[in-house]
Amino acid sequence: MNINEASIWIERGMALDDQERYDEALAAYDRAQTLAPNDADIWLLKGGTLFALERYDDSLVAYEHAITLDDVLSDAWVGKGSALNGLERADEALEAYDHALEIDPTDATTWLLRGGALAELERYDEALTSHDRALALDPEEPDAWAGKGDALAELERYDEALEAYEHALELDPDSLDAWLGEGEALLELERPVEALAAYDRAQALDNEDPDVWAGKGDALAELEQHEDALIAYDQAIQIDAESPRGWTGRALALNHLGRHEDALGAYARAADLDPENALLWMFRGHTYAQLNKTSEALDAYDRAVSLDPTLGWAWRNKAHILRVLGREDEAHSAQEQADLLGDDDNDDDDDDNDGNDGNDGNDGNNDGNNANIW
Repeated sequence: MNINEASIWIERGMALDDQERYDEALAAYDRAQTLAPNDADIWLLKGGTLFALERYDDSLVAYEHAITLDDVLSDAWVGKGSALNGLERADEALEAYDHALEIDPTDATTWLLRGGALAELERYDEALTSHDRALALDPEEPDAWAGKGDALAELERYDEALEAYEHALELDPDSLDAWLGEGEALLELERPVEALAAYDRAQALDNEDPDVWAGKGDALAELEQHEDALIAYDQAIQIDAESPRGWTGRALALNHLGRHEDALGAYARAADLDPENALLWMFRGHTYAQLNKTSEALDAYDRAVSLDPTLGWAWRNKAHILRVLGREDEAHSAQEQADLLGDDDNDDDDDDNDGNDGNDGNDGNNDGNNANIW
């Protein structure tokens, strides 16, 4: 009797889930559990509803309870992985997905989610392999194509990433992630007009996503439309006041518009949010140099090269600032480092400039690197 009644509540809960009435669905599953407390499937369904409500801790508890009742329930292991991923515990999520794949290695969704966890762990080659496994099982899954694109982009294989995003969009023209990824790849490939079109498509899908506006700002900056870029970055910040990309883009746009003091304020905010971004510190140094604040410029360039010793432009401009300060031996060492890194724009006539040298370099670097700062 209880089992039959429990089934009615389960079916009610599932119908409510389909209507995205998650609180009511949860109440239905709770009623079912009072009638059948040891039914693993109820705990599984409850975990999914709690996940939809973004109650990841509670979702994890539900999935673990399901596993306690049935440890070969692969969906429960997948759900556990997703809850852990929601809690930003990607390493544990990966273990859960691997356990699910031991039970059922033919599930494309699990391979897809596993790829996402590997990407969170910055293990991009493995993420790519996992997405390829998902696509081998289900070549019509747009999220797997988008995930593959993301992995390829992180590996700086932008042409291939673009192809993957285009596959995703053929299957799902409303994939926000794929449009965003396509915009990023096109920026990296120095195709800003097409990138702007991709961000416009993304904006049509979600006008309240800060990444859409920041990406649009990057494309406009590449097109030297700095007033419009500033508007886009400000929109990103309005949506998410803690967007480092929005603040850095705002600073770059203000610098291009000659509003250097305002740019420094934006850089300070960006540095608070993303202190390990070497390019941010390099561009900040350029702005200090433009204002003839040589000691502050030197500090910024020092921070940039300590975070990324391969930044030739930072070494080059550090050398110039050191010359301005009369520290010739240190300047020579910094210039040698820039030369070793293949900075082709080093000229001896740098010494004839007024302390702002390298800001011409900033212009050249920005034009190709607004998108690359991330």
